Amino acid sequence: METKDLSLRCAASTNLRRLIEYAGVCAMNDQDRESTLERHLLPLVLKGVHSEIEVCSMFVFYV
Repeated sequence: METKDLSLRCAASTNLRRLIEYAGVCAMNDQDRESTLERHLLPLVLKGVHSEIEVCSMFVFYV
């Protein structure tokens, strides 16, 4: 699956980068960061990978 929509791919990668930057500077200890990653972010990414909706799947594959 490949998308030709460059703006969608760019927006997805920019938002993921900003989320990672935020997690790095927010006032959380390492255990809270790990918990947030494991309980919230990774399940959302996996849900996107397994989604039948192409746009959601494209977000995951092209970031």
